[in-house]
Amino acid sequence: MEKEIHNDGIVLFVSNRTDAGENGARLQQAVDKLALVSATKRKIQIVIVGSEEAVKKRVPVERRRTIEAVVVDSAVEEILSLTLLPSLRLVASSWAGVDSLMGAVGALNDAVTRNGTGNCTLGPAVLLVRLVDPLMAQRMTQTVTGHVLGWHLGLGDYSMQQRRREWRKRPAPPPSAVRRVVLLGFGALGLQVARALVSLGFTDLAAWATSPRSVPISTITTSDAVTIHTIQIRAGHDALTALFSSADVVINLLPLTPASENSINYTLFSKMLRKHSVFMNFGRGRTVVADDLLRAIDDPSVGLNSAVLDVFATEPLSNDSPLWNHPKITITPHIAAVTDYSSAANTLANTLAKFYSGKFDFEGLVDFEKGF
Repeated sequence: MEKEIHNDGIVLFVSNRTDAGENGARLQQAVDKLALVSATKRKIQIVIVGSEEAVKKRVPVERRRTIEAVVVDSAVEEILSLTLLPSLRLVASSWAGVDSLMGAVGALNDAVTRNGTGNCTLGPAVLLVRLVDPLMAQRMTQTVTGHVLGWHLGLGDYSMQQRRREWRKRPAPPPSAVRRVVLLGFGALGLQVARALVSLGFTDLAAWATSPRSVPISTITTSDAVTIHTIQIRAGHDALTALFSSADVVINLLPLTPASENSINYTLFSKMLRKHSVFMNFGRGRTVVADDLLRAIDDPSVGLNSAVLDVFATEPLSNDSPLWNHPKITITPHIAAVTDYSSAANTLANTLAKFYSGKFDFEGLVDFEKGF
């Protein structure tokens, strides 16, 4: 029988994963190290729940009314309810992507505003914070650079030669500095990826985002000299088309928003004129029209020659998807930036610490108007 919680301040850890107990325990340890207390001056206790029923069983009604924060590791929307949690003010996501939570938290804010308890001049009454974690950024960077280097060096071709027992040296690749790399999205992850690629010699790098700007990136040469490379970040549809036209490599890191959904389509893919170019998607699956990608790769008039896909519109990818067997497509099961609680627990605990101290300048605070 599940134990009822009576004494401590509560933060719900919403997870129905098999490792929920282990991850919840890590979060509790991180919270304990910071000696966090709730607004009612009670020590914070992490309570693991996977459903609305579990919340009702484990937390008495009078204690549920005091819960102000939840950490979400599984998208269980029924728990994000002001009827269940009337004092809820913070939803901290354990993922970098929060599109699956936007609707539920947006509805909470609509309800708060209708009830007259929200202050629109100060932003949403219920804050949504996505995970911005150094280990996650490192893993995304390693995944992206690994695939870019594999494409640049032609390792996929050598893998196919091995299957044919064919011993043949291919021409050496051109210098990495002449490869045109385009990043779609330039947030925290995009910046880390850009720094790594520039350090590997991919200095012809540009980016596309919602607002134009220039970002300097410094590298240290073999002679210990510091070189500054300026990344031009462009915005707008015309700029996006121009970037696709110039690219050898397009790396998608865009979040899912109403504007980005299905925005990467045949019209853009057909602009990829450079032969043997590659498209890589580590952002969100629904930003790409999969059928258009297949059409472009099979179209001899289009320069796009291969793709690396880590995210999909529907996951898991269905067994009958034509993407599985396409010889020019590499598939990974959404593993580019997996949350690791050995690091994420500390990041989430720091988010809770800021919240309970009344500081809301979270690095991953979601802007509902922008959609990310």
